[in-house]
Amino acid sequence: MFKTIWMVIICGAAIVPLLNTAVAQESEMNRDLSAVKLENVHLKSGTLSQALSRLSVSYDIPIGLEVSLNDEDVPVIADFDKVSVKDLLNHIFDKNRNYTWKVNDGVINVFPVGNDRDRVIDKLLETEIGHFSVEPGSACSEVAASLVNTPELKNFLATYKLSYRQADLSGFYIRSVGRKFRMDVSNMKLGSIMNKIVSESSTAKYWFISRNGIDPQTFTIGCGAKPESSN
Repeated sequence: MFKTIWMVIICGAAIVPLLNTAVAQESEMNRDLSAVKLENVHLKSGTLSQALSRLSVSYDIPIGLEVSLNDEDVPVIADFDKVSVKDLLNHIFDKNRNYTWKVNDGVINVFPVGNDRDRVIDKLLETEIGHFSVEPGSACSEVAASLVNTPELKNFLATYKLSYRQADLSGFYIRSVGRKFRMDVSNMKLGSIMNKIVSESSTAKYWFISRNGIDPQTFTIGCGAKPESSN
């Protein structure tokens, strides 16, 4: 019995440093992202979503946006020769006070504050999915449709009487996660899955989720991506 107890103590002692190392690595990754220096930042966008999409794709900064229930489409204007990610975001959200941001899993997560936050969308992002995979070259629209068709999200949508509406991502190229991106995860929350995609994909650097202001029983989730190079 004492031998068993000592084995547990020894194993536990070995695990603690590993856990501390993992926490330290995640903290370092999050801190490094907010400290990244950007050059020649010139943003002039009609909406916050447009500004964050452009920022993420142009500078390879992974960003996720949870759109406010009372989104007001405040224009975003920023002109900097040199600026850190942290200072740029603080500048943007000084004019968009119903939003805040923090870094999770190496991704800048932007979300509404107080009563502006959509509690249904918040719960949806916290929904754990038993298994989900993405094949190389998948279009962003295919990834979104596959997520919505998981048993866990189908059950959530049925409970809250929500329907999925595909994001309008028209353009001159098909937005994809990239030819080399592959993912296979188990027991992961929806928000964490989206963060993993934009943090690891070489092309898809921005994700968003919102409910339709005109028809709140529909919601949209998707990701924005830049064209993939031929190299």
